[in-house]
Amino acid sequence: MEPDGSIESASVIRVVVLQVGEITASAFRSYSNLIMKHRVMPLQGVFGYYKEHQKSPFSHQPWSSGSLRFNFILGGSSRSPWQEFVAQRKIHGVIGVCHCPRMPDIAAAYEEFVLACKAYPLAQVKRCIAFDPNTEQLAEEDPQRRNLVILSGADQQRLEALLVSVMHDFAACVLMALESWVLHVDPIAAIFLSPLDNPNVTPNEDAAKLKKKRLARHPEAIGDYCLLAGSPLDARSHYARHRARPPHQQRRPLWLAGALEGHVSTLAVEKGRWDEDLEEEIRTKYSEIVPLYRKAGAMIFELEALIKVARFICRKEMARDVVDLLAQAVETGRGLQNPSDLLVLYIEVCAHIPAAGVRAQGSLLHAPGGQAVRAAGVKIRRCQRAAGAGPGVLVLQGAVPRALPQPGVSSPGAHISQ
Repeated sequence: MEPDGSIESASVIRVVVLQVGEITASAFRSYSNLIMKHRVMPLQGVFGYYKEHQKSPFSHQPWSSGSLRFNFILGGSSRSPWQEFVAQRKIHGVIGVCHCPRMPDIAAAYEEFVLACKAYPLAQVKRCIAFDPNTEQLAEEDPQRRNLVILSGADQQRLEALLVSVMHDFAACVLMALESWVLHVDPIAAIFLSPLDNPNVTPNEDAAKLKKKRLARHPEAIGDYCLLAGSPLDARSHYARHRARPPHQQRRPLWLAGALEGHVSTLAVEKGRWDEDLEEEIRTKYSEIVPLYRKAGAMIFELEALIKVARFICRKEMARDVVDLLAQAVETGRGLQNPSDLLVLYIEVCAHIPAAGVRAQGSLLHAPGGQAVRAAGVKIRRCQRAAGAGPGVLVLQGAVPRALPQPGVSSPGAHISQ
């Protein structure tokens, strides 16, 4: 189970940020903070670095109003078993951070970066950014190291200005990589599988059936990439194609739920702000999505869907509904076997209680399902120990776990502060 999910998570591009060579924790944190300022990049700024090598498959790209959204994962990330089901769970880019004063041999640092990138074979865009070089290191720039960027900003302001250019170029390359995937993917040969699919399919077992399954899943995959590319209108048309297929062709509950959830994300991204009509539509769609995930046996996605809706409506006047959703998540989550998943679930549940205005123990206990939600807080420490988390991961003495907000659409209620 993944933390910090939001209604628009499907539109967020994952990029890992790695330490390259010797670098202090404070220096890595400082440089990473500069990179993370670019979590939302307007397409208008990216356009100057974009090169259309062939006609874009995103015919409704909102260049003047859209954005690319990024989730920069510090220190690396493991491969998600669900990455073929949801494109958002793939790692699409890698950024290396090198501190030149502690790593005088830039060539060696770059080789280390190239080696580290092999852990992310699906990442199409890679950049190794070398900060604070001296004169000799600047002279080491080599055209053959095409993914190496040496930034020589004399002061913070100059450095940030240079990094803006680097990040816009990075975003443009990611966009072009998404375009290339959509243009060249073979719906027959592509692997559109999830952990719930039968892995023991023999080569000659219903080849026609396998072909139909892949063709049916192809529109949803294209929709996912359109959404990542910042084109919700294109994404919605592909999700609609998936849902419009005859029942005998595509009515797999997992993939139907995925297409519905992608559709909801397009609404949130396109609207860009909360309103009552959007909230009503989101709640209606998720009332279909949650049972579909349950029917498919995808408990992780069922739980994440419940948390996303609770987060979206999280404000005082909706406290009863929020606690109901959280209690449902806690009850469903009893079937989780992985301690790390349980830990994430309980942290997410407890993080939303105060934001909904359910602060006093009495009001929580008297809310529907309140006892189950309150019990989640008690279980967090147990899950921390089982998952091997250190005591510094979370402070529970009088404090509430805090979820990091995703960029974009927000509910009118209180946010959970960082």
